[in-house]
Amino acid sequence: MRTLLIANTLFEGAVGIAMLFFIKSVLPDMDLSASELAIYRGFGVAALTMAMVSVLVLGSPDEDRVFFFGILLLMIYHLGQTIVQSINAYHGYTPLPIAAMHGFLYFAFTLMFMRKRAAKGQAKPS
Repeated sequence: MRTLLIANTLFEGAVGIAMLFFIKSVLPDMDLSASELAIYRGFGVAALTMAMVSVLVLGSPDEDRVFFFGILLLMIYHLGQTIVQSINAYHGYTPLPIAAMHGFLYFAFTLMFMRKRAAKGQAKPS
């Protein structure tokens, strides 16, 4: 569990910082308009926010509400990114590995959520 949350923090944090501060270096061949730069920077903030959600869950391992809410947010985010990045890859706008990475993270967080929920259900007294 910790490894996945740390990996998500590093992945989303790096992407967020790159999109927020270094987008022209990351995409040097693209002639981005001011409005496109603003959109990329907004996505950078979203990625940094998801990194912070991972940190929050990491910092609260015994608080079920924080865990379930945080993991649910990460699941929704990565599912949405998987769908959008798959469409983008289909049209040739982004490489397919981006969609695959988000799909993997969605699947992994879903498994984590389901396992924790099952364990919590088994721990309840009858």
